[in-house]
Amino acid sequence: MSKWTVYCSIESSQITYNDAQAIEAILAGGTQKERASLHLYQQVAGYVFKGMEKYQISEILAREAFHLALQKVVQAIEFGQFEQKSKISTYFHTIFFHRCVDILRRES
Repeated sequence: MSKWTVYCSIESSQITYNDAQAIEAILAGGTQKERASLHLYQQVAGYVFKGMEKYQISEILAREAFHLALQKVVQAIEFGQFEQKSKISTYFHTIFFHRCVDILRRES
């Protein structure tokens, strides 16, 4: 199982999560959820530029898609909709690119 590493601004300590630990932290809520969400954010931040390149959209629109996808992933975990059939990053990837397509449709 892959490990994620994030340097959290809340604490100077290094926090490492695998998918199961990230899910557990998000479900716990509070500070644990914030740290796990920040961790996910930092792990997939490069998708903004991938979306800009692949779909030829502005950085603002790519960031919109990114934030919508991140919210969707965290909510899916919270509400038990993420079935763990794939890694969280793969799930994010799918949702993010669908959001980019939705934005392209909306903007055209």
